[in-house]
Amino acid sequence: MPELVAGQHTGWRLASRDKMQAKGDEGKQAKKYASDAKEVLKKLAEEHKGTPYEVLAKRDGSNALGLEWRPRGESDDRFLSTL
Repeated sequence: MPELVAGQHTGWRLASRDKMQAKGDEGKQAKKYASDAKEVLKKLAEEHKGTPYEVLAKRDGSNALGLEWRPRGESDDRFLSTL
């Protein structure tokens, strides 16, 4: 977990990142699943050009699959209170 600075951070939040950080056999398998999924979405977009399926496949293929913990600050708390 990242270090929190008193008066600046109020906790942590889970945020997306481009690269997966998984390690070991489970990490290798997760990275393979992610790679396979991106290939399927790319093929789907190519085979269905001009359709809503192309749009959805491109959108889903651009999602970051990695996760990381980041410090949460007061600005995050103000944003969350507006939801």
